Amino acid sequence: VNGPTGAGDMQLFHGTSWDVAEKMASASCSSFFNRSFAGRNGSAFGQGCYFARSTLYADRYAHPSPDGVCYMFSANVLTGKTHQGTYAMREPPSGFQSTCNAGDHVSSDIFVTYQDAQAYPDHLIAYKRLRPP
Repeated sequence: VNGPTGAGDMQLFHGTSWDVAEKMASASCSSFFNRSFAGRNGSAFGQGCYFARSTLYADRYAHPSPDGVCYMFSANVLTGKTHQGTYAMREPPSGFQSTCNAGDHVSSDIFVTYQDAQAYPDHLIAYKRLRPP
């Protein structure tokens, strides 16, 4: 169940650079979405790992390889109870498991996790853009 009291298991997207995608694809289960990279591409809604409901949004962070291939992960994300995030958050407020851009599951397009076990990639999507973003 997604919502204020549910587990919030969602299928979301995470755009990344080709070199990070390669490392993640060969990583052990414990280090798929490494929060040590938090803030690399911004931290408007918290200093964690970002996931988007939309592939178009995630594509903004899919930096192409030298041969023009972009990478994006489709991931199962346990968002749990969400709270609207701010740039200074290093963890969600007490009683919440993640932060987001609009404060609730229904209105939010962006979700931020703070625990490594909250997200598990199920597909690595490789593609070429027909035209630059």
